[in-house]
Amino acid sequence: MSEAAGAAELAFGAWAPTALQRAIIAASRGSFLRRGLYRKRIAPLLMALRSGPIDATLGQARFRFDLRDNTTDSSALLNPGYDAEEIAFLAGAAAGGIFLDIGANTGFYALTMAQRLGSGGRVVAIEPEPRALARLTFNVALNPDLRIDIVPLAVGASAGTVRFRTFANLGYGHIDSDGDIQVPMMPLVDVLQSRDVHRIGATKIDVEGIEDQVLIPFFDAAPPSFWPRRVVIEHLWRKKWKTDCILRMAALGYREVARQRSNTMLALGKETAA
Repeated sequence: MSEAAGAAELAFGAWAPTALQRAIIAASRGSFLRRGLYRKRIAPLLMALRSGPIDATLGQARFRFDLRDNTTDSSALLNPGYDAEEIAFLAGAAAGGIFLDIGANTGFYALTMAQRLGSGGRVVAIEPEPRALARLTFNVALNPDLRIDIVPLAVGASAGTVRFRTFANLGYGHIDSDGDIQVPMMPLVDVLQSRDVHRIGATKIDVEGIEDQVLIPFFDAAPPSFWPRRVVIEHLWRKKWKTDCILRMAALGYREVARQRSNTMLALGKETAA
């Protein structure tokens, strides 16, 4: 491939959906087809029409979605209400401040929240999985007006390197002593200090069952001024946690505001959901 052809393929719009793909995406977004059971059938249909990524906008943000190996991408592309309650909850605390995205994947939360925060806001997006990190970096580069800092590592109890297990669905990757690759790791409080972050409006954490390995060391080490006002935490793997970090957060003054199928929403102290 020539340099010019390579640059053209990287440009946003090079993978614009075909006319038929656009029609299917519009039908999905506007009907029951956006629901999970049907999305699982729509995504392969779109890929059968043309294999490859799909360039699209959500709000004003540009994304390059790849439905072949990322269920979050298919959910975000096909369902306009995807995690809408969680986004609204987080945005209420982070407007004009800092949003921390732990397990940023390809950037759906990071870019969506960056739009909500406005010019005074900032997103810190943490992602160690190499393929997800590359796509996150690409999506952020498509949106130079959004203030997003990418942190290319895992967070946990100590600094160093850690084994990380990858999967065909890149959103499933997580720290695992028998993992197939190595990634760098830092304690979350050290990451925040290195990025000159000392106060967090809101945090989303989705790290496939090791949320306790991230949050318990953080709350043990960080002063209360570091604690996020609102947190969305994936609870699907709660039974895997060695320490129930939702109960630990409740003991620290967080209260459960709402619970969705995958996520629990927590607010600190008297923080309200309005």
